Amino acid sequence: KTSGCRVNFSDLLSYIMDIPPPKRSKLMGEDFIDEKYESQQQMARRYLPPMLRVSRSGILPSIDPQYSVRANQCITMKLVRTGSDVDDSGGFSPVFTHQVFGASEQIRGYKNLRIRMYFTESSLKMLVLLKYDAELKAPEHVDDIHAKIRSQYKSDVEYFTDKLKFLAVLNETFTLPGTVIHQYVRQPELKQPRDAAWNVSYVVTLDSFDSKSFIEFHSRLQFFLLFFIDASSYIDSTDLIWKVVCLFERREHIQTKEICYSFMGYCTLYSFLFFPNRKRLRVSQILLLPPFQRVGHGGRLLQTIYDYGQKNDYVDVNVEDPSEGFQFLRDLTDLTNCKRAGLFQSTKGEFPPPLPSYLETFETEYVKIAKEKLRITMCQVRRCYEVFKFGALNKNDDDQYKQFRLEIKRRIYNLFREDLIAFDTPERKEKLQELYLGFEERSQLLLKKLNESPKYFFRTVQTTH
Repeated sequence: KTSGCRVNFSDLLSYIMDIPPPKRSKLMGEDFIDEKYESQQQMARRYLPPMLRVSRSGILPSIDPQYSVRANQCITMKLVRTGSDVDDSGGFSPVFTHQVFGASEQIRGYKNLRIRMYFTESSLKMLVLLKYDAELKAPEHVDDIHAKIRSQYKSDVEYFTDKLKFLAVLNETFTLPGTVIHQYVRQPELKQPRDAAWNVSYVVTLDSFDSKSFIEFHSRLQFFLLFFIDASSYIDSTDLIWKVVCLFERREHIQTKEICYSFMGYCTLYSFLFFPNRKRLRVSQILLLPPFQRVGHGGRLLQTIYDYGQKNDYVDVNVEDPSEGFQFLRDLTDLTNCKRAGLFQSTKGEFPPPLPSYLETFETEYVKIAKEKLRITMCQVRRCYEVFKFGALNKNDDDQYKQFRLEIKRRIYNLFREDLIAFDTPERKEKLQELYLGFEERSQLLLKKLNESPKYFFRTVQTTH
């Protein structure tokens, strides 16, 4: 925790000393290890060669701390449109850098290092500029920054390190990839002052890997994954099962009619068979760049995917290993759709119709409506139901409140049974209570977001699937 390393010490020992790693529990946390492993770990600490020991600062002891910096702190990314944008102002920082610069996320050998990554806002061609005050003379202590970036930058076209060459491609003509499946605009009253001379809309496109130009474009945009999604990996662009949905900001100058696009984010999809003759649609990766987050675009992109799934008759739209942030967005989107469809609605103190238990069939009429109309999974149906039920709960009715808590705790226990049975009864009850309180806190936040007036409104311009 002190060093910021993303590989913990026990995993390091497992690799070096050939000690099997301890079994960990989602609920117990990474610090839970048995006595046998503890003794093995102590022995390994004693005999681990000094060269392989990690200092508290997360760097080799022989390196002057002034010549080591966390990659997250020295890297700035920026989308640029004109040559004047290629400066030291603005930009955004990466969240993760361990997949490019190693588990410690440290860059060694440079004093006061600054790395600026510029991307053409439409085609995402990249310029990398390095600035530093001094460099260590010993080459073994100096990281080759460009070599590390090139090892992960999988584009067939090399990125730029020369500013003049990069400026020469800024004005290249950009063709929007794929087919436009949705377009929307911000409501006029919410138009930003900087947009006064422009007509601004947002375009969602759909494409696949049967186009050479799109393969090249995708190879550049996927580089962002390494910096914003933990443990992400590149998909196989030779597999035509994949579909890619991209979101762009479209700006048209009111007087000159000049049109320019700015990449905002994207999502990868694939489908698989639902026996006997239908298919399910799965979201694999979804990314919205920081300048476009928290203003409603993520929800709009997800809703476009739901609409695409419905119009193309997929059984449902599910998500592959969603992050906590994306799961919250997914829950909020599903709750919004349920509310619009009039599902699971009730007055205060009156619960919506009960869902059957996991041991019974789910095919009640209102569940069928939720699945077929909204294209959400059964798990999401239950999540929405529980949040709406919590909202209708009369917390002053002790019996009603108790029955609801028991219902949620039973579901939580079934979900985490393997982890919870390792605890004694008092500890198990304590863990269940912690998880239940987490459910309450999350539900309150979801209901607040659902019921408050949206800060940003959008209006559909075009939808084609």
